[in-house]
Amino acid sequence: MKKIICLFAALAAMAFTVGAPTKAKAAVITLDKNMALIVTACEKGGENGFAAVAGEGTEISFDMLKSADNGTTGIITAADKKSVSKKGNLTAYSFESGYNYRLTLTGETVIISKRGFFESEYEKIDEKSISAGGVLGIYGLSDGVLSASFIIDDFMCFDESGNETVVDKFEKKTAEKGSVIKSFDCNGFIDNFDDITYDVSFLTEDGDLIAVGTVCKYNHVTFPSAPKKDGYRFVRWAGDTENITSNGACYAVYEEGEESSSESGVSGGDFADDSHVSGDNGGSKGGCGSSVTGVPAVGAAIVFAAVVMKRRKGDE
Repeated sequence: MKKIICLFAALAAMAFTVGAPTKAKAAVITLDKNMALIVTACEKGGENGFAAVAGEGTEISFDMLKSADNGTTGIITAADKKSVSKKGNLTAYSFESGYNYRLTLTGETVIISKRGFFESEYEKIDEKSISAGGVLGIYGLSDGVLSASFIIDDFMCFDESGNETVVDKFEKKTAEKGSVIKSFDCNGFIDNFDDITYDVSFLTEDGDLIAVGTVCKYNHVTFPSAPKKDGYRFVRWAGDTENITSNGACYAVYEEGEESSSESGVSGGDFADDSHVSGDNGGSKGGCGSSVTGVPAVGAAIVFAAVVMKRRKGDE
């Protein structure tokens, strides 16, 4: 009799699953922690502190997650790594929070461009006359007893041919030797910023959890691949995506239509690379792993089978 009951329960589960509406397939994954770099120049005995991040090359780019509250920030050039200090060639410039900046050195002129974290096109916003050098970077300089501290992510440096000379996403607690210059004068310091973090949940339209990402304060999210949904194409992630200062959520948004084979669960694709896919128009890196379907229907079938077994036990 038990075999009959188990068979009945299995058939009930299949019936409920087949009759259930098609939903986006999802399996919960945990994304890598999205870390950042805090650069602090602080006073020592009334003297101005100094700290800089730089690399060999003629172009750099970086995300300015939080600009300095005190002191000054700006652009530094130097003949070599050993010359990167407050005695180097400093040009003051206030970088605004919430943008990816690109600094391009041409002769003795630096062109400053910026874009949104998840945008593909840069807009030229300024240019500065500056001393040429083989090393290019950004710095912080404190104002007396007030420290100057800013937070950046995704620091990249390129040579004249466009080859990457430095790439550091600060995902490791200790940067690789030589990848980022750490300059210390008057008690300045640089370290990975991961002591204040928040969780961002990625959900289907029905509220099913797809992934959870841990994000440092002021940083932006790393997107998971969106689950496929029969008869629909993924459009965007809607919700909390950048300058995160609290726990939040992002929802997958779909529209009717079939995804092309090239999309493969990643959307929003008029972007330079998958590390800057729009929070309002895109998918991203990574995969969801195995998928789970028909969970509500199977749960109903199990409950139904349990009721049958309970009644059968009462009859005995």
